[in-house]
This record gives sequence, structure tokens and C-alpha cells, in this order.
Amino acid sequence: MNVFHLLGQGSSWVISKLIARMIGLHEALLLSDLITKSHYFDKRGELNEDYFFNTMENISEDTTLSKHQIRKAIQTLIDLGLIKVKREGMPARIWYRIENDTIISFMEFCENEAQTSRKEIEIPVVKKFNDWLLRNLTTYNNNKSNNNKSNNNKDNNNKIKKIKNKKKLVRNKPTKNQSTQQATKEKDFIDYFPKDWKNNTTFKELIEDYIELRKEKRNKLSQISKKRLSNKLKKWGLTKACKALENTLEAGYTGVFEPKPKFNKPSNTYQEEGIEYDENYIIME
Repeated sequence: MNVFHLLGQGSSWVISKLIARMIGLHEALLLSDLITKSHYFDKRGELNEDYFFNTMENISEDTTLSKHQIRKAIQTLIDLGLIKVKREGMPARIWYRIENDTIISFMEFCENEAQTSRKEIEIPVVKKFNDWLLRNLTTYNNNKSNNNKSNNNKDNNNKIKKIKNKKKLVRNKPTKNQSTQQATKEKDFIDYFPKDWKNNTTFKELIEDYIELRKEKRNKLSQISKKRLSNKLKKWGLTKACKALENTLEAGYTGVFEPKPKFNKPSNTYQEEGIEYDENYIIME
């Protein structure tokens, strides 16, 4: 079975209602878009170990989702094991891989949960799916080819270890009371900036995307880091700070660096002296 025939899309969007109901419309739309792109590159023979490259701008254009919505949806799909993501190359590029077998298992899981009420579905889907996958892993693997049994056993053991590790992480998460107490003590990153900066829509969105990026990389900002970084950005000014954050998000870095100086065309003194120059020629300030 090929997931393209289940969830692929051409000129129209094809979204699984089961998946959308289980994990959200944005996540279902993004998964459908990535599956279609994987199928496209596969037909052209341009997959690299089943991975394909795609930009955030291209995904946003195809799905109409914002970068913030895309990052959040990607993290959900990664947590469920439906896709794999890696960053490679110079400059760094984001590569995606569709986990065909896991998606088919997740579709079966969604069908089993189809009769569940909305209230029950609010139980963390990642934990629920992992529990279901553990129970059905043996049956699931029997549907695979009988070749390379030793490799399959290794894959099964690795899957079970990953699922158990995820379950440990879920158990170790703080309670609601602990999270509330921690939230009252911690100061939001945006609160370190002046009022006119906080009211700037562009700057506010960049800060939200940057915080989300740090979360994805499991490198959250401490209170000291927030204070130091905010001082550095305020020193550069609002315009430079926005440009620095844009460069950081495009490159996928956790650090924020001062933007490089701009370039200008030559002045008109060359023309006054009768000297011709190329329009593409530039001089650094």
C-alpha cells in the first residue's frame, strides 16, 4: 500500500478527515503536502535516501500556513513518527522523509479511534498512539516481507526503545500546578523589550517563531539568556534586530548574529567625470 494513493494531492488539497480530527487540520494538510512532494521527487528519481529538500517558503505558499503554524505542525508529525527531518548542507537545508509504514499504522489507529468522543481524543495523541503501536507492533511487522528478518527484529527493538523513552518523557512532564507555578516565576522573552517593540507586529511574530525554533531544537532560553539577548537586540535597534532574527530563522540557527553591512551603488561622481560603470558593481560602506 502506498500512502500517496491515500493522502496525495495534485492541484487540489486531499486531507484525511480521520487524521485532521485526531491531530489537527494544519498537521493533516502539511502531511498531505509533504507526501505529494515525496511522490513527485520519487517519480523524478531525485530522492536522496528517501529524503527530499523543501523550503519553508515553498511549503507556506502551497499550504497557506504561516511559518509558525508549519513549525508547530512539523514537530507534531515528528513526535508521532510520521516524518523524519534532518538539516544538511552548506548553507544548511531542511530535508524531509515520509515514514510510509508508520503512517499506515497511524491510519489504522485513527480508524479504531473514529468512534471515540472528542473529549476522549484530547488525551495526548502521541502517548495514545505509542501505546497502541506497542500493542500491535508484532501484528504490524507480520505484514512486512519475510526477508531480512534479523534487520526487522533490530528495527522492532529500536522502535520499542524509542516508544518507551517517549513514554518516560511523558511521565516526567510537570503537572499542571507545577507548570503554572513555573510560568508565574518566568518572564516572557517579549517582556524584556520596550512597549513600541512589543506593539510591532513583525517583531512580535519573529520573536514567537524564534522561541518555537529553540523549542524544536530542545534548547530553550533561560531567563539569563533572555536578558542578555534582549540587551543585544535593543543595542542594535528595532530594524537591525528584526533583520537578525529573520536571518537566524532562515538558517535555522539558535544564535542571533548582527546583520552584515548593506551595500550601495557608486555615487554619480563617476558619471560626471565621464566614467562608465556596471550597474551591478557595488561598493561597501
